[in-house]
Amino acid sequence: MLYEFKGHRPSVDPSAFVHPQAAVTGNVTIGRNVYIGPGAAIRGDWGGIVIEDGCNVQENCTIHMFPGVVVRLKEGAHIGHGAIVHGAVIGRNCLIGMNSVIMDNAEIGDESIVGAMSFVKEGEKIPARSVVVGNPAKVVKAVSDGMLQWKTSGTAIYQALPEEMRDHWGPLEEGVQLPSRPKESKSPQNKRYDYQPWKERRTDERNVSEPAAAYGRGDEEERHHSIEEYFMMEKESDFKLEYHKGQIRVMASAKFDHNIICTNLQFRLRLRLDGKPCESIAGAMRVFVEKEDLFTYPDAMIVCGEPEFYEN
Repeated sequence: MLYEFKGHRPSVDPSAFVHPQAAVTGNVTIGRNVYIGPGAAIRGDWGGIVIEDGCNVQENCTIHMFPGVVVRLKEGAHIGHGAIVHGAVIGRNCLIGMNSVIMDNAEIGDESIVGAMSFVKEGEKIPARSVVVGNPAKVVKAVSDGMLQWKTSGTAIYQALPEEMRDHWGPLEEGVQLPSRPKESKSPQNKRYDYQPWKERRTDERNVSEPAAAYGRGDEEERHHSIEEYFMMEKESDFKLEYHKGQIRVMASAKFDHNIICTNLQFRLRLRLDGKPCESIAGAMRVFVEKEDLFTYPDAMIVCGEPEFYEN
């Protein structure tokens, strides 16, 4: 439903779809091909809200602000189920994961991905094409070309949805008898579904799933990073990052058994190296393998002779 407040009325482009169970109030501008899902609360009562072309605000999201602030969702922004955007600016073609919270005066750079259930604190400035996770949220890696293509394809489904909703959606009339489920459909494992709401067929046959959290996903096309970018990201990250020939990966945390094995190995290495001009080093130190263009954190390593350091 649309509501006016103190003379301000929502402006909604005719190509957009606002679910009647959403509440859009006051100084709100909604652009072309925008989808607003049921349960969304978009309150332009104390300030303004601008939702640019091709955005979607999914079920049970909240968009609001402190007095005098303009919240802006730039073109193609994708706000996942249950997320809260309060007084922030969401960049072009960003993905905000389900149940995430973006606080006042935060700015999410263009083409960034915020993981599900992340908390971006007040005033945080996220660089463009960043993968952000955690509470508080931290940049853990860059968005690769493959990840961005995957996100854009998922958002395209929602950009086509407003027209489909106008053409095919509607409440059931009271007293309508619902059809019973056919017996042959009780085991749908062998049934093939070719639901393709987007207008242009993809050039490949992979399924396009809704983007919830793109980090940790394998990609065919990756952005090439410099070593300087790697050092900068590592400095800002709460996680250990590995660099290999231009690609950056978050290293997995070690489990209990893994650490026991490493401790036992370290103990045996020190016994074997006793009296030799070598030292065994635990996995907390980063090592550079120049031949492989690799920076990583091995579980154990042996340094013989005078150690050499890469830029201190």
